[in-house]
Amino acid sequence: MTGLTSLNLHANRVAHIGRHLEPHTSLTYLKLSSNRLERMEGLHTLRELRVLDLSCNMLRMIDGLAALPQLRRLLLGYNLLESLAGLVQCHGGPLEIFEAPGNRIALLRETEYLRGFAQLREVSLSRN
Repeated sequence: MTGLTSLNLHANRVAHIGRHLEPHTSLTYLKLSSNRLERMEGLHTLRELRVLDLSCNMLRMIDGLAALPQLRRLLLGYNLLESLAGLVQCHGGPLEIFEAPGNRIALLRETEYLRGFAQLREVSLSRN
């Protein structure tokens, strides 16, 4: 399955990615929403990834995105994020859509971390 381009693992009780995605270097779409992920890991080989959905997990920080140079859509809604600082790892990239509603991001100044994306056209942030 090394030619796999789309993978939907929504609501599968995934708690850890580890090295399981390493062989799937052709992935352009990855949906891991509604799982039990606490960390963004195991994504470094997915250099073709354009859409990443990690909504409805237990993520506390944004990390590991520097290895995703093609990322255009990032969905992080309904996690436990308090900061967007981890986005600096992929500044200058082609990110167009960023959604992170329902997190713990309290300060408006956190939006400063979105300035590094020239192609950003859609942002969704709200607090529960």
